[in-house]
Amino acid sequence: MVIGFVLSIIVMEVMGKFFFSTFALAMHDASTISNIFDLVGIVVAVGVFFTTSVMIVNLSVNLIHLIPDTALQWLGSHTQSSSAGNRAGENFTAVATGGTAAGRDIMGGAMQKSRQRRDGAARSEAEAKRHSEMLDAISGRANNATSAGARGAAVSGG
Repeated sequence: MVIGFVLSIIVMEVMGKFFFSTFALAMHDASTISNIFDLVGIVVAVGVFFTTSVMIVNLSVNLIHLIPDTALQWLGSHTQSSSAGNRAGENFTAVATGGTAAGRDIMGGAMQKSRQRRDGAARSEAEAKRHSEMLDAISGRANNATSAGARGAAVSGG
């Protein structure tokens, strides 16, 4: 168990440094907030950060029980010293998988709404331009018809 404890500390330190540096780089790249969906994305990212941090700590601490159990199995023992550690690992994996799926759904929905709004704004601009062109064309025809009517009246009156 002492060897498992020492290895869990080493793994926790290495994985923690790797995760923190990678996550810090990713958050630095995504730190511009231009609309509410970017803010929601950052809040979700912070949730993912804390969930992953807890997962790293739990999985590292589970090495305290996992290493002696594996060593005993290699030596031919059919008993496990801690079935509670295995149950905790299985429960944690199920919760982490569910949390990851929920975060993916939330981010996917936010990104889809952002795309829809951006596409809607582009369509609105295109429609506004088309409407103004149509109004210009109609007013141009109306002006031509009015001037042609005035010319016709001037010709017949004179």
